[in-house]
Amino acid sequence: MLEKKITFDSFIRMVLSMAIIVGILMLVERLSGVLLPFFIAWLIAYLLYPLVKFFQYTLRLRNRLLSIFAAFASIGAVGTAAAFLLVPPVMEEFTRVNDLLVMYFTDELNTNTIPHNLSEFIRQNIDAEAVNKLFSQENLSDMAKNIMPKLWAMLSDSIDFLFSIFASFIILLYIVFILLDYESIAEGWIHLLPVKYR
Repeated sequence: MLEKKITFDSFIRMVLSMAIIVGILMLVERLSGVLLPFFIAWLIAYLLYPLVKFFQYTLRLRNRLLSIFAAFASIGAVGTAAAFLLVPPVMEEFTRVNDLLVMYFTDELNTNTIPHNLSEFIRQNIDAEAVNKLFSQENLSDMAKNIMPKLWAMLSDSIDFLFSIFASFIILLYIVFILLDYESIAEGWIHLLPVKYR
């Protein structure tokens, strides 16, 4: 087997290639504050593009910017509607769980479906009043009130609040501008590379 000889020229090329790779990695790490919002915006724009296309071509909104804002408004409306439709039933189900547990512990519920040994073990080791207190609506709302400030404090400790607002605004701007020229960006990015590297 022939061994490839390392010449001075190939050594210099290898060193320069390594220096370029290290330089690119350092540049990406240095610019991560700018690149990360851009890639997040690109991902969101990629997900929103079919909705923008629907508003522009199917519903025939002539202005692309109007289609983008219509897509944002529809996503916001769906999110708000989902929150209003899902939160009250979840609270009602917690109340029902509480009522069923109280009925179970007070023998008002027929427990033929649960083995007798398990039923006895649960009755002896679990306090019915504590379970009733735990699942009461007042206790759930108190828990939510106590948890929210702690979550907010943890969030504000880990992420600078002003930076997150600024980054969100930048991401929103990126999304709008990417969606404005989505077709030309999606089809034309290959032309940014020289032909021999495509």
